[in-house]
Amino acid sequence: YRRIVATGAILSELPSGAAVRRWAPPARNRLIAALASVTVVVEAGGRSGALVTASYARELGRPVGAVPGRVTSDLAAGCNALIRSGATLIRRAQDVLDELFGERVVTHREAVRAPLREELERLLCAVGAGHDTIAALGQSGFRPEHALAGLSELELCGYVRREPGGRFLVVP
Repeated sequence: YRRIVATGAILSELPSGAAVRRWAPPARNRLIAALASVTVVVEAGGRSGALVTASYARELGRPVGAVPGRVTSDLAAGCNALIRSGATLIRRAQDVLDELFGERVVTHREAVRAPLREELERLLCAVGAGHDTIAALGQSGFRPEHALAGLSELELCGYVRREPGGRFLVVP
């Protein structure tokens, strides 16, 4: 155990020293699918090996998710096809956790939120009013470094959620 922790481990369907054969990558993909509780494909062309891993995961009854991409991108064709065929659409880490553990449960920390300091309350109101980026908050009078620190604190306390594109959303 200590040696594995210190140096890592190698898993293979092949015996040590075996020559690499054409079928080795699918064997590797089968191992990945078997070891993963959920398989998430982030970017995959139409013939990507990641799609092979996703297929093995489905055969094993494991959840499969995919991050969507531009419909005009060849590198997103595989992910978009997975989503069309029933894979869970993954937009953020919480989506993966939901896939693993079920729909998001409100934590005690979120259910009973502590009152906010005045400057955090002002920041939260500004985000709720549509000033949802650091730049927009800067234009509305907040110093960017203070806005970023405050948003991080609000996010940790469950008041806001970080969205793609550097935007923040008030959590109801």
